[in-house]
Amino acid sequence: MSGDSGGQRRLAPRSFLVMSARAPFDPKLGNAALRTLAALSSYRSTETGLAFPSTARLARELGLSQRAVQKNLMILERLGYIAEVVDPRAPSRGSRTFRIDMASKQSPTETN
Repeated sequence: MSGDSGGQRRLAPRSFLVMSARAPFDPKLGNAALRTLAALSSYRSTETGLAFPSTARLARELGLSQRAVQKNLMILERLGYIAEVVDPRAPSRGSRTFRIDMASKQSPTETN
């Protein structure tokens, strides 16, 4: 595939994403946060379960500002869909490393 992917292999257009089946039904996730989770999941390594695209890359792909992507990542992390991890193998060029959890820690009907 063309373009810089930060050392990560992008999915082919007909590939499937692996993410929580509960996410689309969670009323706490807005469309932008759900799209951010899907985009982040497209970078998920099948070997490690980790994803580390830069916020700039996600913003560009989603048509959002970097600040909006950061806000969505905070929402996803707070709800338990992703967890930031320290991975010494991940590039540090503006990227954070996330583990994408297959189920959120909270039920979609729970409140904070």
